[in-house]
Amino acid sequence: MPNCSAMVLNEDGTPLDGVGREATGEIVITGPNMMKGYLGRPLDDPSTFFMHEGTSYWRTGDIGFFDSDGHM
Repeated sequence: MPNCSAMVLNEDGTPLDGVGREATGEIVITGPNMMKGYLGRPLDDPSTFFMHEGTSYWRTGDIGFFDSDGHM
């Protein structure tokens, strides 16, 4: 998706820098088109979001990894 970014977190919520199955964890995503349906609504569960370096990421609950080509 244009203007969006994703990262993979390990079990303690630390972003993983590695690639391949050895760096498998929860996928989190952010971007200007994410969560448009929540505008003006109270959050049911704030734990569905992860803050990293001042940016809010949505915790998808999906497990994944980046391969050596950078594909998720």
